[in-house]
Order: sequence, then structure tokens, then C-alpha cells
Amino acid sequence: MSDNNPNMTDSNPNTSDDANTSGELFQPLTPDGGLKKRILKEGHGPLPPKGANLKVHYVGTLHPDNTPFDSSRDRKVPFTFDLGSGQVIKGWEEGVKTMKVGELAELICSPDYAYGQSGKPPLIPKNSTLKFEIELLDFTQKSGQTPAEKLREATKNKEKGNEEFKKAEYRSAIFFYKQANDCLTDMWDCLPAEMDQSRALTIAIGTNMAACHLKLEEYELASKACLEVLERDPKNVKAVYRLSQAYLHLREYERGIVEVGKVRTKRHKSQVDTGGADKEAGRIQKEGEDYVRKHVQPVIIESRDCVESGLMRVASAIDSNIGNGWEWELCADLRTELHCD
Repeated sequence: MSDNNPNMTDSNPNTSDDANTSGELFQPLTPDGGLKKRILKEGHGPLPPKGANLKVHYVGTLHPDNTPFDSSRDRKVPFTFDLGSGQVIKGWEEGVKTMKVGELAELICSPDYAYGQSGKPPLIPKNSTLKFEIELLDFTQKSGQTPAEKLREATKNKEKGNEEFKKAEYRSAIFFYKQANDCLTDMWDCLPAEMDQSRALTIAIGTNMAACHLKLEEYELASKACLEVLERDPKNVKAVYRLSQAYLHLREYERGIVEVGKVRTKRHKSQVDTGGADKEAGRIQKEGEDYVRKHVQPVIIESRDCVESGLMRVASAIDSNIGNGWEWELCADLRTELHCD
């Protein structure tokens, strides 16, 4: 599990949301009471040390209404992370380190120990208190993976993400892509060839995550993923194209036009596989036509009387560039697959 009522104390423990059916209360793990825990099943053995690789199952819900937002059990795949690495929220770092193997526990994390004031829309609203049921399945003390081992693990997770993407399981795909990214941390001691492979993997993972966010209509997250790719590879055609899609959906038309123009400029330098180009170009063209008909043209019509706000100028730019077949030429020339790398 990676990076409202914060005061959940109750003067009457018999009516508190922190009590279970047997009357057992959550115990505070922090002085401010922002993180609380109760044990549902005892574990055994030592506590996991800092740096250990932990394997857990979890179910995350909003508190106190118990609306679910994430579950490794639904995916049937345990979640792994390194304790103390900053890969998970603060509530997990502080809470899971108190658990033993086999232990099943619940954590209540106030916003300061979860996703803060901003939340993680759309699943986690702003200023949300979260509850997690967590089972610590196992942990291993890492002796230190070699760069080659990290690359193999990252590639394996990326391939799992691609499989989930093909099944339209976009959230599950994002989970595996994040796991793949986590494998590529601390690659400073690698050979130049390994660094190149790590960079290529990171870029592919980023563009794939952007594709998932576009499918889920999470356009802010899609644009963020694209921008992170472009920091590493400013000429990446897929990232620029997907960024233009995100901007258009966010109604940031001028920025979208600029990004689409960049794609057209760079298309001849693209290293994207051109196999099945005619079929792919036709598919992209149809998607573009559908998008313009459903989303762009209505906005152009709505913008006719909005001269004062400057929307007329933007609409005219879209109209002149898209209406004359420019985007369709772009789609035909780009000839790039929009599915995952």
C-alpha cells in the first residue's frame, strides 16, 4: 500500500467506533493518537527489522463508513514492501513494524498517517481517515539484491501488469507497475548496460501507467505519469501523445495542441515498432474521430460566445488544426501502438 476525523477518541468507550463487538479497543501506537491498532489474531516469532522485505495481505476501507478502496485479497496477490524504505504510507511504516508473522490486525490511520489533506482521489477523498486489515504473511531480511536481480524482478512485475492491462484490469495493472518501479530503486552500483536497461524499463512502466490512468479517466494522474517519463526521455512519442490526450480531457486545450504538435514533429524519429501499421493507424483514427465528435466539437460550440475568457481563441485553434484533417494525418503518420510496451 504505497505514498474525516483525525481525532477519533470517544468519551464513551461503549459507543466508540474504535470498539469491536467484544468491547476490545484499539490501542494508540503514537502519542498524538493518530495511529491505532488492535490485534485480531496473534502472530509468532520476532518483529521485522528495518530493511526487511515484508509480504502482507490487506483490505483498505474508509473509516468509519467501511467503504472499500483497495484489497490485495481481491487480487489474490500478496503485497510486498521494504520496511523503512518510504514505499508505503506513514501509518503502515509505524504499524506493520509492530506485527509478527501470522498476526492479523487492524490499523486506523488519521489523515496525517495516510494521504493527508489531499487524499488520493477518486478512491480516497481529501482528509480521509483509513482503516486497514493487515495480515503479515512473512518477511525476509534482505542480503542485498544485485542490479541484475532487481532488473529481473522489475521485468517480471511489468509483464504481470501488461497481462492485467490486456484483461482491462487497469487498477491491478497499476499495482504491478508500481511494484516494478519499486524494484528499480538504488541502482547506482550497476554497470552502464544495466543502467540503460533500468532507464528503459522505468520509461516503459511510466507510459504504461499513463495508459491505465487514461482508461480509468484519471487524467491528472495520467499527465503526471507522462511528465515523469518526459523528464527522463523528452523525445518519447508515446508519453507526449498520451499527455496530449490527458490535457484535452482536462480542457487544457492550448497545452494539448502543443503536445500533439510535438508528436507530429517527432514521429519520423520514433523507434516504435511499425508492424501492423495500417491496421493500428485505422484504429487510432477512429478513436480520434470519436473523441473529437463527443468531446471537442461540443466544447467548440459552447465556446462561441466566450470571447472575454479567451475560449474562442482556443476553440478556433482546435477547429483549424483538427477540422482540416491535421489530426487524422497525425494519426496515420504516427503509426504507433497505444497499448502497453
